[in-house]
Amino acid sequence: SRIAANDYYKGGRFYLDNQFDPNVVDQMYAKLVESSFETGQHMQVARWKGEPVGLFICKKVQTYDSYSGLRVAPLRFLVIDRKYRNMKIAQHLFLYMLAYARQRSDLVSTGLESHNIASMNLHAKLGFRFNHSHSIYHWHSLSK
Repeated sequence: SRIAANDYYKGGRFYLDNQFDPNVVDQMYAKLVESSFETGQHMQVARWKGEPVGLFICKKVQTYDSYSGLRVAPLRFLVIDRKYRNMKIAQHLFLYMLAYARQRSDLVSTGLESHNIASMNLHAKLGFRFNHSHSIYHWHSLSK
C-alpha cells in the first residue's frame, strides 16, 4: 500500500484532474491494494533484500460464455518503488504475472495511460499489441 500511495504513475487521470486532491488520490491507490487483497485478486510482490519494492495485481480470471468460454485475465495494477526503477523489476514482475495468467486464461488484457511511455514500451517489449483505445472524460457537477 505504501508503494502504491507514494510511487504510482503521477500522470494518471486522477492526478491530472485538479478537482482531486493528490493526497486523496494517493490514498485511493493504497486502498486499491488493500481491496485487491481482501477480494482475493492475484498479487505478486517483488522484493529486494527482503523489502517489497514492486507489486502487480491481476483481477480474477473472467470467463465469457458468450465467446465460447473465453477466459480473460485482466491485469490491473503495476507499481514499482521509484528508488528501484530502471532495474528491470517491472519487466520481471510482468513476466511472472504472464506465466501465472498463461496457466489460467486464453487472453491477457491490460491497459495504460497513452502518455505513460515507460509502460507502453514495456508492453510492446513483452509482445503486447495495440487493440483498442478509449477516452475517459471528467465532468464535475459541483465545482470547488
